[in-house]
Formats: sequence, structure tokens, C-alpha cells
Amino acid sequence: MSPSSTANKRLRPIIRVFVSSTFSDLKLERDALQQRVFPKLEQLCRKEGFQFQAVDLRWGVSTEAGLDHRTMRICFEELRRSQEVSPEPNFLILLGNRYGWRPLPEEISADEFRSLEEAAGQIGAAGEQPLPVDILRQWYRLDENSLTPVYILQPRRKPNVGDPGGRDYTAAETWREVEQVLWQIINRAFPADRLKDRFASPPPATGAMPPIVRFQASATEQEIWCGALGDPHAGEHVLALFREIDQAQNTADAQQFSDYFDIALGQINVVAQAALRGLKDEIKKRLGSNAVELPPAHLVSAKEPGGPATVSADHIDALCREVESRLTAIIDRQITQYWNGPQASDGTSGGPTADQRADRELRIERDEHRRFGDECGPKETFVGRQD
Repeated sequence: MSPSSTANKRLRPIIRVFVSSTFSDLKLERDALQQRVFPKLEQLCRKEGFQFQAVDLRWGVSTEAGLDHRTMRICFEELRRSQEVSPEPNFLILLGNRYGWRPLPEEISADEFRSLEEAAGQIGAAGEQPLPVDILRQWYRLDENSLTPVYILQPRRKPNVGDPGGRDYTAAETWREVEQVLWQIINRAFPADRLKDRFASPPPATGAMPPIVRFQASATEQEIWCGALGDPHAGEHVLALFREIDQAQNTADAQQFSDYFDIALGQINVVAQAALRGLKDEIKKRLGSNAVELPPAHLVSAKEPGGPATVSADHIDALCREVESRLTAIIDRQITQYWNGPQASDGTSGGPTADQRADRELRIERDEHRRFGDECGPKETFVGRQD
């Protein structure tokens, strides 16, 4: 997926912003933006003949899509659609203290599959379980219909009718057994410690993320590669906001903080924290002043022993203020350029008259018809009828 969004020309009066973050730890922040900021941006755009759309996928990925391992594909498709419809702005990053869920790669190349096969062959079976290499071949199967043949992670399914001994892979415990073997193979072929070198080289011109990111990075980092780190113009229109919790308590009761920190073996996961720090540092480097540190928040312990902690709301006003003011500035510039032409870049030329807007709309519609014709039936491929 190529994220060079600013190379695209705005074809419609739509601002579409994809919101990327981990879920459970930033629910308060996402709710605040939905309630306090996005409605104001909708009003701003509506007044100028635009639409504003915020894409928040915490409500948009179905259970069926998760069982089919299509979660990341859906995220990437929605992000790509945002980049096509709205070259600027199109991506908003919210990060806290969780690195987040790491998905199994849905699709791998033939070379990568061979590396996994080799690694799986070095791992013995546990008890009466199938060999790891057989589990790998069962769950990653070759799709020869792809232009470049790739191996696809197979959907989780219930047993076939008439197969009472079949296993129900929609059940979490059953799937976890398979997932653990697949991760064991991946960790041997693509060790997690290689993730620390993911920013050592400049991103490819294609905008593709490094292979180690696809195999070891969190879902949120993969979105950020596609929406920001692979876009050379991201500093002009991508926003990132960081909320830090001011006391990372690594206690025997760290599980109560699991909504806000990655937990492993009852303790805060230091490997995940290191990956998150590296990601934040790279975002700050790429986005400059558009990477904003919010006032620190603090954890509020549960009233009942063993209950989940919550986070304070001290930073919410600053979050809403920063997102509203920064997106408004970018949106104002985009609206001016759209209606007055690309030469109007400073947003100070004033709005067009009704006649000017009508003329501009007509030219935009004409250009879009021409673009559609060029894409679907260029003149060099058109053959007229001969009687």
C-alpha cells in the first residue's frame, strides 16, 4: 500500500480522517473527540460545502472479519480510502502507554513461507500434537489466484457438519493452541529483537513497511507505517498526540493496569514498552511540531480490590483543543485551495462568490468525468464500430 497521499489530487469536497490508536487505553480520548471536536469540524466543513468524516474502526470490524483474519485488511482499506478521498488531512494518531495487539500476518510471500518452513522444521512437536511444520502448512495455504502467488492465513471455522470429532477453531482456547505454535515459528524465523532496527534505513520509495514490521509490530504501528511513516509529506498534514501516564507502577498487582499497559507474566512488558518508545521517537522525528505531548495523566486505582484501574481526565481539554485547532488550520487551507484553485495556499483570499463556486464545481465535475474516462476507456484502447 502506497501512502503517498499528498501526490493525490482532491476530487471531492470531503475531509476524511482515519483515527489510529490502541483501543482499551484510549477510549476516553476517542469519546471526547467524537463528542467535542468532530461535530465542530463537521459544522465547519458543512458551512463551506464540504463533508467531514472521522473513521473510527473500534465499531467497524465485525466478529466474522476477526475470525477470517481480515481485521488488518479492513484497516488498511479504510486508511487507503481516506488517503484517496482526502489527500490532506487523512490520519490522526493517538498513543498512550500500550503498544497493543500484534496480529499474525494475513498474507506472506513465497520466500517468507520458505523461511517459516525452515524454522518450523527445527521445532519438535509437543506431546501428541502435530508437527509445527504441518500446522504451518495447514493454516497458511498458497493462493495461486494472486498475480504474485502468496500464502494466506486460513479462516477459523467450526467443525464441518457430520464431523463430530472436528475442532471448533472459533473457540478462543482452541485457537490459542494454534496461534502459540505459529508465533513460535515466526519468532524463530523473524526474531522480535530485530524490530529495534526497523527505523535504521530510510523507508522504501514505495512506502511499504519493512518485513519485520509485518511480522512483529503491533496493529497500531502497522497502521502508522501506512498512514505516516511511509509518507514523505506526513509532517504537513498528519497529527500525533501522546498521552503519558506519569506513574508506571510495576507492582505485584500490575494486572489491574492491563487496560493501559502491556502486561506479561503479571508485570509491565518491558519489550513492548521499548517498541513503543522507539515508535514514538520516530513519529516525533517525522512529524516535528505536529507530534504533541499532552499533559500527563495518572492512574486512579479501583475502589474494589483487584478491579481495573482508570485514568484521570486532566489532559482531555488539551487534547480537544490541539486536535480542533490543528485540524481546523489544515482544513481551512484545503477548502480554500479546493474552491479557489491550488494557487490559493494561504487561506487568506476569502471565500468564492456563488458564481465562482458554481463555475469551480462545473470544472471539477468535468475533470472528474475526464479522469474516469481516461482510467476506464483511454482513447488508444477504444475501437469504434465499422459497418
